[in-house]
This record gives sequence, C-alpha cells and structure tokens, in this order.
Amino acid sequence: MHDRARRRGARPRSLLTAAAFTALALGLLPSGLPAELTVSAAADAPRTSGGAPAVLPASPPVVPGARLTGIQAAQPDGTASVFVLTLDLTEDLRVDYLGAPRVAGTAPLEDLVAVHDPGADRVTVAAVNADFFDISRTGAPLGAGVREGELLHSASPGRREAVGFDHDGAGRMIEVLFEGKAITARGVLPLNGYNAARLPVDGIGLYGPEWGPVNRSPVVERSQDVVEVEFRDGLVTAVNEGAGEGPIPDGGGLLMGRGAGAEALGSLVVGESVAPVFSARTSEGGPLPRTVVGGQEPLVVGGVPLNWDGAPNNVTAPRTAVGFSADGTEMYLVTVDGRQEHTVGMTLTALASFMAELGAREALNLDGGGSTTLLARAPGAASVRVVNMPSGGAQRPVPNGLAITAPNGGGAPPGIRVETVSVGEDGGSVEREESPEVAAVAAR
Repeated sequence: MHDRARRRGARPRSLLTAAAFTALALGLLPSGLPAELTVSAAADAPRTSGGAPAVLPASPPVVPGARLTGIQAAQPDGTASVFVLTLDLTEDLRVDYLGAPRVAGTAPLEDLVAVHDPGADRVTVAAVNADFFDISRTGAPLGAGVREGELLHSASPGRREAVGFDHDGAGRMIEVLFEGKAITARGVLPLNGYNAARLPVDGIGLYGPEWGPVNRSPVVERSQDVVEVEFRDGLVTAVNEGAGEGPIPDGGGLLMGRGAGAEALGSLVVGESVAPVFSARTSEGGPLPRTVVGGQEPLVVGGVPLNWDGAPNNVTAPRTAVGFSADGTEMYLVTVDGRQEHTVGMTLTALASFMAELGAREALNLDGGGSTTLLARAPGAASVRVVNMPSGGAQRPVPNGLAITAPNGGGAPPGIRVETVSVGEDGGSVEREESPEVAAVAAR
C-alpha cells in the first residue's frame, strides 16, 4: 500500500448524496450511422436500499459493453461534473496505449487519436488521458509505458504504479520492473531505465531513437556530472560530457549516466564494443501485459478506498481515474471537471470513495488538472470529440492516454431511449417516464 494513504475502516458515505443525476445517451458507434446525442437530467438521484444514490445505466449502448454516464456529484465546496465510462472488457473491446510519435513529446488527445492505428476493421470509440509527465521540459511520461507487449519507456524513480491490460483484455493495477545491463569490453554496467523521464543518482539509462530530439538535461535533473555514450551496430561512436540534445539515429542508441554512472561511461572509448540488454516484468514476476500506462496514487485497494487526507495532492481539482472490478473485466474510466464556476473537482480522498461506490475493487489516479480529457465517438460521427470541459478551456497536450477500440461493424443501432428519473422522498420508489427528447430522436 502507498505509504501516504491509509485504508478506511468502513464503507464511506456516498459522495453522490443530493446530487443531480444525468443519463447521457451517447451511443459509441463506428462511423456510418446516424448520430444522436441527447441528455436528460433528473432533479434527484435514485437511491439504493441502503440510502446511497444508485447510478442507473444510461440508454442502451450502441457499442456492446460501453456505457457513458454523467453525474453531478455534491462536494463540500460545490458540485463536481463527473463522467463515467463503464466498459465490459469481455465484449470485443480493446484498450490500447495511445501515445505521441516520440516518447518525449506531447499532443492534444484528439491528435493522438487521429494518428493511432486501432487495427484492421477496428475504430477508436473513446479515449482518456493517462500518465503524469514532465510538463514544463521534456514532455516525457513519468511512469512505465507498454504497447503491444513491448516496453516503450520504463518508470522514473518512485513512479512504479500503473495499470495494465492483458492479452485477454482484462485490466488490473500493476507495477512494472526494469532490469538491464550494458555489456562492454571493460565489464558489465547496470542499467536503470529505458527511455525514462528521470534517472536516479549515479544511474545509467538507455535511450533509443523513439525518445526524440529534446534536450536531455532534465533526465538527469540538470546534474553537472553527466556523460553520454553514443553507439551504433554494437560499437561506441562517441563519448561526450554533459547532457545533449537532438535526434538519436535509427539503428543506434545512447547511454546516459550521472554521478557514478557518468564515471563508468567515461571510461569507454570510441570503437569499443557495447551491447545493451534489458527486460521488463510485472512485480508478480509475470510477462508484460499488452498495454500499460503509468499513474500515481492508488485510490482503491481490495475494494477499500484509501484516505489521502494530509497528502500534498489531496486538493479539490480536476481528476482522471481508472478502476476495475475484482476479475478485471469491468473497467471504469472517470473524469471529474474542476476549477470552473460550475464544477469544483474532487480531492483524492473523495475520488477514492467515488470509485469504490461505482464498484471498483481497485483504482488508480491518473494525471488530472488541465490534462483531464475524455473523448468519445457519437453514432455517425467521423471521429471522437471532447465530452468533458477541460479546465484550461482547451485540450492540454499530453504524452499518452488509453484508447478504446471496437469492431468497425455495420447495421442499425439499438434504439436510444432517454429517461427522466424521479425518486420518492424515502428513496425507495423510482419512477421512469419517457422524456420529450425520445419523440424527437424516434422521428429522425
């Protein structure tokens, strides 16, 4: 368990108390069919037998297994606008690593989706931002990243928390561990990371062409004792003092060391052999999942929401989170808008309780603030579009995200039914009546 959080002894009081409920009838559908997007809001939230407000399912999803729900959640200092994308991963849905062309690079989430290859006969139907990153310098994600089972970048020191999606589609919280070495004519040097945004003191990192051309001094936190070794075809081609910049040539690579790592690399000579070797595994010792993105604070562990009161990041803010059912087949992608007049956001502690109320057995906090972005494709739309309202007024460029893909099938979509829900004072009876929007939808 994270040492800054503590478990709650009892199930928390629901954060949805006195909240207005919105059922968002957003059919996630491959393009080519009529687009309908309608919303109805109820004055009160339906409640479970225990008194906690129940999250009713939205209208029947067009893509099987996908449901998008909007909720106005009451908070101590205002209201939070929340979107919950619930995914049944036993359906033919896949979760892909969504990334910029270079590890050390960023782009708006919509642009990342535009260049993403969802695979043959598949289409991206939703996406959400993912990892924290070096926002003001390299743009590199701080956690681990895995695409199609291959390591793209290892985690920076202290950033092991991640979520992974196995080849069978199930998701879970994991840690990705890196192991590596550089075999040289003078001995074996341990490696501490691959395309990592940060290197530990006295460490050595391996960087490939996919890292990008950015200045590399932030990787070593502007340490003055730095050596870089360039290599190609198994031979050292250059040994340079200081952190450099510029592209790393295809077919080659770069070793960067700081402190004792710099001293070890400084002993190498141009023309000598060098052979970096590395691998990565989960903390359980298993192989890498198909998809991995990093996060930061665990929110729910074993079905128990963690209490982050007193932690530096436990402020009311926009949030992005991901959670899973006990068997990993039900996934909850959540965005919370904040720092706006109509929506304040959530604390980490509040978000943890919210995720547990949804049914998450485990959940992880992803990058929030201005990064919080949720995209979805409406029926018939040519592409995904922004669902939430980013706090900065526009999409912040981010390094990576999670893309949800579905088969690009045809046929008529199921009927989209929008309901207005009203609840008795005792919270027991729920009345549903077709809203006026239904007639308009049916007439089209």
